[in-house]
Amino acid sequence: YCAWKKYYHKETMVHAYEQIDIDKLKPCLPKNRIQFLSREEVTEIEDQLYNFTDRAIVECLFEGISGPSMTDLVSLSADMLVHETKELYLPDKRIIQLTDKLYDLLIKAFNEQEYLCYGETLRVKKLLGVGRLYKEMDNAYASDSKDKAFRWVYRRFKNFRDHVGITELT
Repeated sequence: YCAWKKYYHKETMVHAYEQIDIDKLKPCLPKNRIQFLSREEVTEIEDQLYNFTDRAIVECLFEGISGPSMTDLVSLSADMLVHETKELYLPDKRIIQLTDKLYDLLIKAFNEQEYLCYGETLRVKKLLGVGRLYKEMDNAYASDSKDKAFRWVYRRFKNFRDHVGITELT
């Protein structure tokens, strides 16, 4: 943003980083290529999703929890939470302070046992595993590979992005 303002608008940008927000960033981005979402827009998307797991994935990504090839996101489990402090302890010893919203979504997602599919015909699928964010469906086959975690997150987004009306959401 600062480089854009300085180059295109010949403005000095001393101490401007503290003033940057989503509305100031939007004009800097190429149209129809990359979309950054505000807190309000992310909440609107989450409110349209049927499953707590999907809401928790979106919220984790918004709050910066993903890891290489989505491994941090997929490895999240109930035993990583410290309920008193609402902290998340990752296997590599990183500690993440959770917002109340993300904490509540993770608790619900960890306990979710059914998945409501998006589409014209509503179907409910049984989920295998409790206490984790990543759960497989009872009739799904996913081969083990290095990108299995990434593909799981990508499939989730692919499943609900048409539902929320943002086909470029990834």
